[in-house]
Amino acid sequence: MSIRAAVALGVPGAALVALPLITAGTSMRLLATLFAFAVMAQAWNLVGGFGRAPDLGSAAFFGLGAYVTAILSARAAVPAVASILAGGVLAAMLASVLGSILLRGRWDIFAIGTLSASFALRELATAWTALTGGTGGISLPPSAADSRLTYYALLALAAALPLASQRLRPAVGQGPTPSKLRLSRTLPLYSAAAALIGLVGGIEATSFTFIEPGTVFDLGITIELLAMVLLGGAGTITGPMLGACLLTAASELLDAYAPTAHATVLGLVILGALLLLPRGLVGLLRQTER
Repeated sequence: MSIRAAVALGVPGAALVALPLITAGTSMRLLATLFAFAVMAQAWNLVGGFGRAPDLGSAAFFGLGAYVTAILSARAAVPAVASILAGGVLAAMLASVLGSILLRGRWDIFAIGTLSASFALRELATAWTALTGGTGGISLPPSAADSRLTYYALLALAAALPLASQRLRPAVGQGPTPSKLRLSRTLPLYSAAAALIGLVGGIEATSFTFIEPGTVFDLGITIELLAMVLLGGAGTITGPMLGACLLTAASELLDAYAPTAHATVLGLVILGALLLLPRGLVGLLRQTER
């Protein structure tokens, strides 16, 4: 790495590391949200971009990680870090089971099956009131919330994933064909992606301090991740990060000035990316450089 590149990366990196030492306000929370979506978008890209398997069940892993963390923290007084890790492990285990079944079929079966898993887990969390609190939700103990820990954990994951993705891409190659998914290549990626999304779900649960089924099993989470990856460039290293940055900023503006237009904008982004930017913004930039 050249000195110029090291400075270009090191200066903003040092600023991001130092930010929680300077402020604990809105800026840190907004950046933590950006990091959370950047991690999940990169995780989705492992499956939908590198593996070319259209996963529509990201909300299932996010919600599972959130509920495992909340239940262990609130019901069993398990430390927050251990609860979050348990949520990631269980999300990976669920993905291994689902993937072993669904990745043997066509891509459309995989998409519908993963989507159904999100709905099934949401209904289970709603009905199992003794464990989850049902529609009344579940509150985490105040001791589980640590804004600086949340920030640094998400920053570390967001920074490490591009390097991991760079190493995974040559091994995955072009991924499986759309009509027949290859279990041996895609299942490990699916489990790893689920673990990452589950970890983020757990981390976010400690930040929210209260969760309920409709929030953490929200299909909108999956749609946002899909929009971010498609906008930035599926199957690329930097595309999901770029898409996460742009859409997180846009979401904050929409929530502030036009909250009812949020879903409409996401739909237009997905449609526009499919029709006008089939390779995403990264692909467009590469094309213009030639």
